[in-house]
Amino acid sequence: MTVDEALVAAKAACEAGKLTEAALGNLEAWLSEQRYADYRDSIVEHIRQKKWQKLDDVFWTIIPFGTGGRRGRMYEFGSNAINERTIGESAQGLASYVLEQAEHGKQLSCAIAYDTRHRSREFAELCAGIMVANGFQVYFLDEYRATPQLSYAVRLKGCDCGIMVTASHNPPSDNAVKVYWSTGGQVLPPHDKAIIERVMNTDEIKRENFQACLDNGKVEICTEEVDSAFLAEVKHFSFEGPRDARIIFSPLHGVGAFAVMPALAQAGFNDAEVYGQHEEPSGDFPNVPGHVSNPENKVVFDAIIEP
Repeated sequence: MTVDEALVAAKAACEAGKLTEAALGNLEAWLSEQRYADYRDSIVEHIRQKKWQKLDDVFWTIIPFGTGGRRGRMYEFGSNAINERTIGESAQGLASYVLEQAEHGKQLSCAIAYDTRHRSREFAELCAGIMVANGFQVYFLDEYRATPQLSYAVRLKGCDCGIMVTASHNPPSDNAVKVYWSTGGQVLPPHDKAIIERVMNTDEIKRENFQACLDNGKVEICTEEVDSAFLAEVKHFSFEGPRDARIIFSPLHGVGAFAVMPALAQAGFNDAEVYGQHEEPSGDFPNVPGHVSNPENKVVFDAIIEP
């Protein structure tokens, strides 16, 4: 099936009520515009196989970029899915805006971290290559780390921005990027709306190879440095008192234990353990009820507090 034939078939599907008009419009853009050329063959194949429901799901809207970032269900292509293109637009839009705001000649930098979700490492490397291609020095946390550790890395390294690849408490199907400002906090007005505007109007995505960036020093691994400084900073908030509490901690298959357990140990809480059923880092959250690791859902802790 050719692209032209695919477009004709998509229009016919829309007329037959199998594809919404909004989805058709976004699908036509991805088939015809050069910036989406890498995804053309896969989209045509989906049309050939008449996967209209899937095509409607991933094209019926453009996944929004809010104040926190951009999140949603992962799929190999689509304007309403998390994939290389939508993640790349997010990183490029952030880079473009920070560049506009920077003092002339300043060396810009960005800290990047990721969690246990599927494709998080892949998306983190993608973002790193994009930031480097736009002139940024990247400080990269090379293992699973929690969002507060990324926030701290931004401040420790004096970065202009930060990117955390995580979808927080969303289902296993989802992933996202969260964007942080030089303060270590999420972007606030007026920066948020300005970044959103750059993201939604991104055409070209500049990118360099991650391994090449590691080799030439444009991506610097700083995991141990950040871990050490983060724990030292946390210790400043510790106060004297009894240390005989018995503690059990559940990371819900996520990254919390990488920050919490070392902090408890250095503070002298020696009777602390990770709940074994939730210890394995896994984007499938296999032993969490409903496979959604949301601590606001009390049922996820039922097995831990049973007598």
